[in-house]
Amino acid sequence: MLPAETAAASATPSADELPPAPPPARAACTPPGCWVIDDGGVGELRLGAPLALADLGPEPAKRFFARTIADAQPVEGFRLDAPPLAVAVRPRMGTAAGALGLARQGRLLVAAVYVEGPGPETARGAGVGATLGDLARLHGAPKPHDVPPTWGHDECAVAVPDLENVWFYFESCERARGGAPSVRVGVYALAIEDW
Repeated sequence: MLPAETAAASATPSADELPPAPPPARAACTPPGCWVIDDGGVGELRLGAPLALADLGPEPAKRFFARTIADAQPVEGFRLDAPPLAVAVRPRMGTAAGALGLARQGRLLVAAVYVEGPGPETARGAGVGATLGDLARLHGAPKPHDVPPTWGHDECAVAVPDLENVWFYFESCERARGGAPSVRVGVYALAIEDW
């Protein structure tokens, strides 16, 4: 070996000196792929199924939320970034530590999934940003009605005939009728919400 080759070889760290590789990022996908919105949930997050710690990403305690929504209904859960989701859970524990303890035991259940940004869509292509016209074309006659704000700026819930547990939220029904896009999609079964 020449002196320059020897120096280069010794400067290259061995495999045991390298830092561990970061965990792989959750793959982004588009329907009809892994994050399809349907009556049973969003992608791998299924209503009534346990929420796994692996679903929460790094530092899950920082993703925990507990608040009231709509007409002062208590809700708690975790926010995810990729895709942008809020996952409401049952039973409510009131703290991140309590919820994460149940998740470790496989006893923390998905009560609702709220899609908060682009990405997840129904198998027919409707997601956050869909208009009433899009919903009519893709899912049949939408049925808008006024509701108390769920998370804020979402005072109109719209049901579609072929998805019983899926609701498209708009800032207001008046704006929705004027062509404004949906701001959120919620997937929940009222029977599960009442656990």
